[in-house]
Amino acid sequence: MLKHRAMQRTWLEIDLDVLQHNYDILTSHMQPNTSLIVVVKGDGYGNGAGMAADLLGRNEIVAGLAVASLDEGIELRRRGHDKTILLFCYTPPELAEEIAAHNLTTTLWSAEQARALDAAAKAAGCRVSAHIKLDTGMCRLGVAARRPEHYEAAVAECEAILACEYLDISGIYTHFATSGLLDTEQTDTQFANFKAIVDALEARGHTLPQIHCANSGATMFHPHMHYGLVRSGCMLFGIQCCWSEQVRETATHPMQVRGRIAQIQHLIPGDQIGYDRAYAVTDPMTIAILAAGYGDGIPARIFGTTGPLVNGKVAPVVGISMDQMMIDITDIAGVTAGQIVTFAGADHGTVRDIEQTGAAMGIHPGDFLTGFPRRVPRIYYQGGEIVAVDGLSGPMDVSSTGGHP
Repeated sequence: MLKHRAMQRTWLEIDLDVLQHNYDILTSHMQPNTSLIVVVKGDGYGNGAGMAADLLGRNEIVAGLAVASLDEGIELRRRGHDKTILLFCYTPPELAEEIAAHNLTTTLWSAEQARALDAAAKAAGCRVSAHIKLDTGMCRLGVAARRPEHYEAAVAECEAILACEYLDISGIYTHFATSGLLDTEQTDTQFANFKAIVDALEARGHTLPQIHCANSGATMFHPHMHYGLVRSGCMLFGIQCCWSEQVRETATHPMQVRGRIAQIQHLIPGDQIGYDRAYAVTDPMTIAILAAGYGDGIPARIFGTTGPLVNGKVAPVVGISMDQMMIDITDIAGVTAGQIVTFAGADHGTVRDIEQTGAAMGIHPGDFLTGFPRRVPRIYYQGGEIVAVDGLSGPMDVSSTGGHP
């Protein structure tokens, strides 16, 4: 029986109680009088930025939200979120007026970029809110401050940015590359670099109210790095592939990934499965054809590496296309057409999380989480009940679609 129309072929189940649990763990490690930026970029790490922001973003301890792009920020504004929304990544200066119109806070990483944005804001007759980003050792966007010999030039560059007339600069931040590792050498170095620039700017009379460098790992393990503001995305959504067992025992993924069997076929030696005859059958084989493919966010590289859980057992993938997948169920009893399989999550007493699924395919868990397209519905649970369903056609009316699983 189809328990919900969103469970037609491939879908995600998001447990909001798990997201809340991860949030509670994280915030229990925050220093007193410290606020949190909830990072919901990549559509909330695939879990749905809107629902995650609605659940967590209005808590008093939350100072704002962070995303990667202008459109992600606009979506949250349209959803009614009025706190700071920080844009981490590149936004062309030509969009200054739009940034200002939605009261978004952009990132500045060089005097040249800041001046271009300043000129665009002046021409549009607006002011743009911003934070300065320092590159303290990750070699991504930021004013170079990776070693002591950079400090003098970094301070001068920051002062040139702060001199821009049409930019309202309220914060400065950096990002740590290894804050979840037991080896703290790089994180300690990055923090020292960051603190040196912040201290130098303050000594010159530049006081910025929003100073933040602690990401998820540093929030958990380095309380002296909290300043008055910390950020978290990975921890909230259960990504912890390189963290200590202390976290692994408590934080989990809100997301489970499901699919459905469309047909069962019995093959004989000589049959060839899939495009380009990708798999040659050498022994009698029973396969299930799934209504799931790489067009549903299941990476094509799953072929030959692993497969979904079927009745609690891994069924190897022997063929994959955009919309369908073939799996070997020869040694799995009791499989029927129409039944549900699990790519990540719990299945008949067996649990395989996002890290394990990603590792089996040789990909980072974040790569897996953020690869699901709009046609894959997200089904949200709270207290064991479905509270929302979001699919290709937009939010679905839970009350009129046949109940919940």
